[in-house]
Amino acid sequence: RLSCAVDKVDDLLDAKAARVKMRRLMGGRSMVIVQVQLFFSASSNLFISGEIGELSNLLSLDLIGCQHLEKLPGEMSNLINLRHLLLYGCDRLGQMPIGLGNLTNLQRLDCFVAKQSGPGDLGGELAELNALNNLEGELRIVLGGRQCESSAANLQMKDKLMGFILDLTSSEENHKDVLEGLQPHAHLRHLRICGYNGESLPSWMMKHQLHCSLPNLVSILITGGYNCKVTSLCSFGRLPQLQRLCLREFNSVEYIEEDEDNAPVNEDTVSKV
Repeated sequence: RLSCAVDKVDDLLDAKAARVKMRRLMGGRSMVIVQVQLFFSASSNLFISGEIGELSNLLSLDLIGCQHLEKLPGEMSNLINLRHLLLYGCDRLGQMPIGLGNLTNLQRLDCFVAKQSGPGDLGGELAELNALNNLEGELRIVLGGRQCESSAANLQMKDKLMGFILDLTSSEENHKDVLEGLQPHAHLRHLRICGYNGESLPSWMMKHQLHCSLPNLVSILITGGYNCKVTSLCSFGRLPQLQRLCLREFNSVEYIEEDEDNAPVNEDTVSKV
């Protein structure tokens, strides 16, 4: 089996300039691969074979910087022991494999991509995130060109996530509806939204709800898209821990919600914005 045959790992990869670094864990008489990390030049093409699904003991798959990687094999759904799947810099990745939601032991997934280049382009939808409630650190979701049921991502159950980035720059969906279903857990510390083209912000931010929904926010960065029609913004002054607030390209904004008279305002935070 591949899990015991380290010399066959090269068969999983088609990358001429790739260098594979493996940390090997000795267990009895067998040698088990627990980590695969890829380094290769920017000009290299990379294809990962479905045989990677046979590495059932794999704990970490680091693909950071694999900018020519376009697809992950569906057989990755067999990596039930995987803890870390790192995809930062995989800019050509168009979708996640169907069955990724089976990897309920995942603790780090830095990027989830759900794009659709054509009608027959099928891949994992946001529902794949539903049961991945052990995720921690920062999660970036990139949407584009596909119908999505955003609430299926179940972000409110992911209490270990500290940062959430939503990239909507390529999405043709109703951005307000998408963001409505992506309310994070109250423990979230950092929120970033890119390319927002909604007509208003979601209900969990407006009508004095933000400080109740996300009371632990330290930083907020929201960038409007080319067709952003938001005319009103929520109040940010009652977020007790907010240190950084950055709003860009909201050219249609006419007013910001006023704080209620009896509500405590974080004056130190407001002065720094």
